[in-house]
Amino acid sequence: MFRIFGIPVTVRPMFLFVTLFLGASSSTDPINIGIWFVVVFISILIHELGHALTGRAMGLEPQILLHGFGGLAIFSNPRDVDVSIPRSVAITLAGPFAGFAFGALVYLAVYAGLARLDTPYLVTAISYLLWVNIGWGLVNLLPIMPLDGGQVVAAVLRRVPRGQLISYVVSA
Repeated sequence: MFRIFGIPVTVRPMFLFVTLFLGASSSTDPINIGIWFVVVFISILIHELGHALTGRAMGLEPQILLHGFGGLAIFSNPRDVDVSIPRSVAITLAGPFAGFAFGALVYLAVYAGLARLDTPYLVTAISYLLWVNIGWGLVNLLPIMPLDGGQVVAAVLRRVPRGQLISYVVSA
């Protein structure tokens, strides 16, 4: 466990194993696997920080958990803060949009010539960074539970009669 911006972060061993397994499934080069591992770790941490920092700005106390298939921002509500539907949606969308912003910075750095594409490993790192932050971010916005898009649908339908059931049907 460590802290970033004062937010406790717990990394479960299964996160490390699954991330390495996914990297090894597409490459046998240990350097490429290492690049994949670092990219996924940093990218998912940035995504979860998007959720966590937004929640903290709204008065919640966040924690981050990196687990088998991704991450989770967990909140406690010590001041009995009203987490309205718009606030819930904002917290949920902050994760993917943090990743989109990071991916855009990587893209702009390449476009501006700040990142020279003169080594295959750098090209691999940039490719992974764009895929994880932009590609996975778009997939994460699909209205499927437990993805962020599914969470947004559930939040919007929270006060609708049978809203949770409707969100599960949309997800299916």
